[in-house]
Amino acid sequence: MGAAELGAALEAGAKDASEKVRKAAAKLSVQASPVARRGAAPAAGAGGDKIAKLAAILESGTLSEKQNAYAALAGVEGAAVDTLIGDALAKLKAGKVPAELQLDVLDAAAKRPGLKGALAAIEAGLDAKDPIARWRVCLSGGNVEEGKKIFLERAEVSCVRCHKANGEGGEVGPELTGLIKKQDRAYVLQSIVHPNAAIAAGFENVLVTLKNDTTYAGVIKSDTDTELEINSPEDGLMKLKKSDIKTREKGLSGMPEGFADQLSRQDLRNLVEFIASLK
Repeated sequence: MGAAELGAALEAGAKDASEKVRKAAAKLSVQASPVARRGAAPAAGAGGDKIAKLAAILESGTLSEKQNAYAALAGVEGAAVDTLIGDALAKLKAGKVPAELQLDVLDAAAKRPGLKGALAAIEAGLDAKDPIARWRVCLSGGNVEEGKKIFLERAEVSCVRCHKANGEGGEVGPELTGLIKKQDRAYVLQSIVHPNAAIAAGFENVLVTLKNDTTYAGVIKSDTDTELEINSPEDGLMKLKKSDIKTREKGLSGMPEGFADQLSRQDLRNLVEFIASLK
């Protein structure tokens, strides 16, 4: 970062054919001012130059570059940045920010103390009757590869332990490949943040008490006029005669409430994007 060639490298990176290189150059540009030689003082107005370059990306960059620019702007000091992000907040409130960028604007604003009031006003305007209102900004704009990593690798959520994706994974929850052909992204998101709102057919949990007061709990695998078949974690696959059942109660989803608290909204957006890609 202290090399004499830094300025030229950042300029070249900003014009590179690779989006990944351009994004890396944008991030690095806010961490150090380009200098003509090692040890030289930053040029006057260098901070304004950084902001101008990021603002230009917000005008004409790709979606991913714009998301990256908002993340980079959040770490740049100065009233000019508050103005830039504050203008984006105002546009968001007016419904003029693309859905794919709304979360990035909100996350950038959350890191600016001067925008606390404006951000609170937007949150106060969310529909109190909408159970996923604060998460709707996670519906689009995610990164498939990052979402895949969360699904396969994040131990704190262990998605792959219970769900299959492209035939690989656990069987406690439904196979996710092709889900987006049957349900929309809002259903996917709600299933993550409020798993008990709608349990997929074939994965309903039940608590059964027999006439001899023995109880069993598990996932319903089949339900006929005479027999109930459940997959119990303790007892395995069981076939119970309905004539032996005294009571039957609906159980909760195998996915616990509060699951989404283990993930940031950026993570949720990436996970939704990954699940939506499983066609």
